[in-house]
Amino acid sequence: LALELEKLGVRWAILTSVERDGALSGPDLDTIALLKRASRLRVVASGGVASLRDIASLREAGADGVILGRAIYEGLITLREAMEVAGCL
Repeated sequence: LALELEKLGVRWAILTSVERDGALSGPDLDTIALLKRASRLRVVASGGVASLRDIASLREAGADGVILGRAIYEGLITLREAMEVAGCL
């Protein structure tokens, strides 16, 4: 699917792990890494992020961005901390 999207001119994709979304169970690192190896798509990860370590792991897996929700709402991490770990600040 990623290669078909590339042929259509898509450059960015959001990969949402719906079973992990809001569960704070950790991101789907394997699928992110697979998608990055198989395509040139820029990938934003969504779902499961519970800690700063999760953000660092996503960066190591090749994610180009991350969508945060519950971890921030519940005060587990701050936006500033997340941005620092992601290399945005």
